[in-house]
Amino acid sequence: MRKEKRKYLIVGILCLVIFMTVSHRYTSKKEPVFGISSIHQLQEKQMLNGKGISIAILDSGVNLNNHALNIKGGVNFTKETKDYQDLNGHGTYLAGIIAAKKYGIAPKADVYAVKVLDSKKKGSYDTIIKGIQWAINQDVDIILMSLGGQKFSKSMDEYIKKAHQKGITIISAVGNNGLSKLDTVIYPAKFNEVIAVGAVGEDNKRWFKSSRGQGIDIMAPGVNLPSFNLKNEIVIENGTSVAAAYVAGVVCLLIQKENMTNIEIENTLKKTAISTGSEFEYGNGVINVREIIRKDKSMIQKIIGLFNF
Repeated sequence: MRKEKRKYLIVGILCLVIFMTVSHRYTSKKEPVFGISSIHQLQEKQMLNGKGISIAILDSGVNLNNHALNIKGGVNFTKETKDYQDLNGHGTYLAGIIAAKKYGIAPKADVYAVKVLDSKKKGSYDTIIKGIQWAINQDVDIILMSLGGQKFSKSMDEYIKKAHQKGITIISAVGNNGLSKLDTVIYPAKFNEVIAVGAVGEDNKRWFKSSRGQGIDIMAPGVNLPSFNLKNEIVIENGTSVAAAYVAGVVCLLIQKENMTNIEIENTLKKTAISTGSEFEYGNGVINVREIIRKDKSMIQKIIGLFNF
């Protein structure tokens, strides 16, 4: 059998960066309907923090000098560093949304930084696959991939399926190519086993750069979410990467609360989503955090119409 060539270039999804402080963020009169502050209220009421849930963030690594992040460990599959130190900032920003000790959605989750992108947010299918394989071997609960490429890879498809069959919830951003009216959803978000996430703004409408197309599963806040840059400053970025990290954090809380399988999680996100627009632009709709976190498993079961949990 001829060996498949896997030299396709993976480029980490670019975010529109707006440098602000957290205080600027919270002086806004509007915030995403299901923004960070709303989740913090639910955290307190439900006593959820992600404790005991493991997540592998396949990205540019994490800033090892930022002690405000709760990072369990990590690994590096690039050639630019010996450890998983982030030289770009993208991975650190996503880790902060999930695991910042003060502002994170799931601050007690076991977060692993899997470095598969370099300082320019570039990598290969080979490194991504190695990252997925590492996450499978670590038996993590969630894999987050806010990166992507246009080319289909049979090998990546196989490892995505392996991860899914092992019960791992896989989450990926759909891409920031939404200025085009064509289908621009990227891989790995296009794979059926992946929860593909697009971004909405403060008005709960599609963020203008969030990719349109087939395969979008859920939309989530991707505008004005605070996190850290490489200087340990709190900044604000926009993009589908941000939205995917938001969903990953929510899934940490959902697993902690109800111990759902990956299939149950995907169905819950889809069936409880708030329908907002066309499936081509919004998928199943905007994530409904209040609905999925407040209700217990038996109530969610009735909502999504599944009786074989």
